[in-house]
Amino acid sequence: MEKGYHVDNDFLNSDVCGVASQYAIYKHSYFRDESVIKNPNTNAGTAFYADTFTESILGFLTPHVSNIVGKDLVPTYSYLRNWMSGEQLTKNIEDNNSDYACRIVLGQEYKGLEDYTWGIFINGEYIEQTVGGIVIYDSKLERYKEPLVATQGSYQIEMSAFFVENTDEKAAYKFDGRKSLGMRKII
Repeated sequence: MEKGYHVDNDFLNSDVCGVASQYAIYKHSYFRDESVIKNPNTNAGTAFYADTFTESILGFLTPHVSNIVGKDLVPTYSYLRNWMSGEQLTKNIEDNNSDYACRIVLGQEYKGLEDYTWGIFINGEYIEQTVGGIVIYDSKLERYKEPLVATQGSYQIEMSAFFVENTDEKAAYKFDGRKSLGMRKII
């Protein structure tokens, strides 16, 4: 990862993304009260911590990310996010003790726009994100997303996942302190 990030626009196949998108739409529509993020970045959208579907993908994803970054990694947790029109990700650096992170676009619909793709900026460089594409990046890099400018009813569905190096010093962060992936965290 020469620039601190890696992009693969054909990481997940369209069938997996189609199932994931439909799942996320149902979850957004019928389980909004379970959304864990309540902040200006997700005023209309939803975000689900350690969602069972994304935690399942995270388990399979870990060896691939380890291979790409060239380090033995363990997963911490995942998020399923449904971004809606007008939402953005403000400039920030991960503050969750992770060493590496990734984002996979599972689905998108931009109503009223042709040839539009809502991407991410990492260290000031724009990275186009396509359905099935993954961006793996060093968690210490600044990242942000400009507002999703498509019309009302547009969306982008993403999975975010986080990893730490498999060391004794980072052992407490494995599975984000849970006994295994897929469990809810008791606070």
